[in-house]
Amino acid sequence: MMNDDEIIEELMREVQPPPIKRKGSKKRLFRCTFYEKSNPSTSIVIEFFAPFPIDERLGYEKMAKDQFVADVSSGMYFAIRDLEPVELK
Repeated sequence: MMNDDEIIEELMREVQPPPIKRKGSKKRLFRCTFYEKSNPSTSIVIEFFAPFPIDERLGYEKMAKDQFVADVSSGMYFAIRDLEPVELK
């Protein structure tokens, strides 16, 4: 039976995209932490592949946001625990 690290490595090999074609550049796994502005201790960490070395002309924040939306939409990584109306006074 595989341990958690082995499972993660195998999954990453399956989803890792091929390197991009630019000379000397390839994709690498990046990690991004999103936090709630009103409560910075509430955060969600996501990982995504992006070109490396970092190219300042590319929108890495947008790539992270797009991956976050895809992760939430897929239902594979995030689930809803509580859904309730808010009392208005």
